[in-house]
Amino acid sequence: MKPCVSFVKLKKVTILAETPDYIVVDKPTGLVVHQASQHPEPDTLVNELLLRYPEIATVGDDLTRPGIVQRLDQGVSGVMVVARTQDMFEHLKQQFSQHLVKKHYTALVHGTMGQPEGEINFAIARSSKDYTKMAARPDDTGKTAITRYNVIRQYPKYALLDVEILTGRTHQIRVHLNAINHPLVGEAIYKPKNLKSRLQPGRPFLHSTSLGFYLPNGSLVGYTAPLPEPLQAILDGLH
Repeated sequence: MKPCVSFVKLKKVTILAETPDYIVVDKPTGLVVHQASQHPEPDTLVNELLLRYPEIATVGDDLTRPGIVQRLDQGVSGVMVVARTQDMFEHLKQQFSQHLVKKHYTALVHGTMGQPEGEINFAIARSSKDYTKMAARPDDTGKTAITRYNVIRQYPKYALLDVEILTGRTHQIRVHLNAINHPLVGEAIYKPKNLKSRLQPGRPFLHSTSLGFYLPNGSLVGYTAPLPEPLQAILDGLH
């Protein structure tokens, strides 16, 4: 996958690449992708992009999230692609639905991993106890979800992972890692109530590191976003 080489700053968002068909951004933590009933305020990624790329206003199948073919949780940072044309929107949407997009994340989790790599394939559905949360369903009573991980480095009490998701379910990585008893550092929603940690990043330690997808001509392109400095500082402190 080719690396991104140019960076342009909007108010909060770094533009990693722009073409006539799509934009690739590095979304910062704390920024919501688009307005919704849970977040009606206008301080969103979409509204920032509309200021610079007004043509995306009519792109997509929902005018409340123009150009958006993927989302990252508010607390998650990293690389995302946004369509600038309807044709590219449909092309990307098809790739996401067919699980052809290559999505890798960097995650720091609690505990010692029992093996250097693995695959988590618990189905995911809404929690029966709290509808705002998702839950792993080993009995397959939810939507299929597949997460693969490789251990980049094992620390005494933490593990740094490269995580690849083959599906894109809501909160998938957070739910899956918690289901195997390795919750994300900084996780507030899914962490066990009795879990204590000296690491307090103020956000989930989860970053969308790289994204690869196919252009209409069949070629594969890829983009990366560096780990944010506060997360890198945590890793440096573990050495």
